[in-house]
Amino acid sequence: MNTTQLKKGDQLENIIVETMAAEGKCIAHYNGQVVFVQGCAPGDTVDIELTKIKSSFLEGRTIRIQKLSSSRSTPFCSHFGTCGGCSWQHINYETQLEYKRQQVIDNLERIGGLELPTINPIIGSTQTIYYRNKLDFTFTASRWLTREEMGSENKFGEPGLGYHIPKMFDKVFDVKECFLQPDPSNAIRLLAREIAIQNEIPFFDLRKQIGFLRTLTIRVAQPQISIAGDHTISIVGPSSLGQSISSLQPTVSTVGNENQSTVGRAPTPSVGETMVILQVTYDKMEWTEKILKGLSEKFPQITSINYVINGKRNDTFADLDVICWKGNPFITEKMQKPGSKELLQFRVGPKSFYQTNSLQAYELYKVAYEMAALTGNELVYDLYTGTGTIANFVAGKAKRVVGLEYVAAAIEDAKANSRLNGIGNTEFFAGDIKDLLSEQFLSEHGHPDVVITDPPRGGMHEAVVKMLLKAAPQKIVYVSCNPATQARDMKLLSEDYKVTAVQPVDMFPHTIHVENVALLIKK
Repeated sequence: MNTTQLKKGDQLENIIVETMAAEGKCIAHYNGQVVFVQGCAPGDTVDIELTKIKSSFLEGRTIRIQKLSSSRSTPFCSHFGTCGGCSWQHINYETQLEYKRQQVIDNLERIGGLELPTINPIIGSTQTIYYRNKLDFTFTASRWLTREEMGSENKFGEPGLGYHIPKMFDKVFDVKECFLQPDPSNAIRLLAREIAIQNEIPFFDLRKQIGFLRTLTIRVAQPQISIAGDHTISIVGPSSLGQSISSLQPTVSTVGNENQSTVGRAPTPSVGETMVILQVTYDKMEWTEKILKGLSEKFPQITSINYVINGKRNDTFADLDVICWKGNPFITEKMQKPGSKELLQFRVGPKSFYQTNSLQAYELYKVAYEMAALTGNELVYDLYTGTGTIANFVAGKAKRVVGLEYVAAAIEDAKANSRLNGIGNTEFFAGDIKDLLSEQFLSEHGHPDVVITDPPRGGMHEAVVKMLLKAAPQKIVYVSCNPATQARDMKLLSEDYKVTAVQPVDMFPHTIHVENVALLIKK
């Protein structure tokens, strides 16, 4: 079929998938034209249905797999294909790491135009499931129904508690089981839903903006994994071909099969302290306490139970009061000190930022620490310090550390964490970084020898980059959760700095996201 005759809904058969693209899509070609395909893996041969037609490219979704790639794994979650969270779980972990490393290289070369050293092999996560310490679930008065459910006896208008459908702010599907957070996360979510339904507590309607229950946030401290000895989830590809994507479901077999990978094993997870935050629309303690009391009685391991009253049109509560109903208003994360067997402690409150993969956060910060190569004589600036995690992590090897952060509450957490760990050589300041980091600030607090910067996904403001060039530290360690904006910023810094080391780190297995740490040395 000529590409000019194609229309939305047309099906193309036996398309060979070549490689990965941005946002988890794959790249194929049809009659010389690029096709971005959802729901497949590099090496697959698939039939697709076209969803978008442009003059320079096509987009489509996989409807049948005719030949499976050797890079495939069987998705371990029953919500795969509906949930946008672990969109790469159908690709084996080793292949995921290869593509993430290449993503870093592509961004730094194409966007940054940088002359790069040899990119180190990516540091993979030791935990590939149950690795997140924080999850946010949304209540919905009318849960999303899958195609299979629409043809069954399920009725429209059933409440649910789960995740948003990708790119649909008002559509939420009901989560039965999630492999992202250790127990008791699943059980807490299911009980909260059950109590609400039994007591006819209204779930929120995101479109109509009515209802009572809005969100449920669960935070756990330092998840630990011990591999169970009786079962494993198979990640071997299904034997039958020509099947629909939705039929690729997990299979369970007995441990001992030498062909099974440890990626995807069913673990017996355990956690330390647990925090719950229930967000409601208005003050009605009869309903709020029904849920909080039920969770408290069932789960004594919940050490911090909180609620928020939010009458706004969105679910953010950074500007709202969080009421601690029972226990402490924080949980405590622990992280090994670099080069020591001692542990650092970090108090994490309901509004605190803390790296979502606790165990891998240590690996990330260790890379930054090693790149900084502190001797004990340096003044270090830690930009976007958050709760001071990096600042306190490196303080033992610095003369002084100055942390800057735009969230005032986070700065108070950072100061508290220094006190908690007996660290006396840190200072923290709150304000918009582009305004705070000025020539006057440098004059008052000293020009840094080393800057460690860990900005949000949007990267650093151009004014911050320009002030770094004026501050002229000998080293800049750039920690990034978005290699594209990191490349943009490093291109500006390359005026005076040379990139001497690049280390990708995988913080989010089975997703498209990758962290990257780069060392820039003054020319």
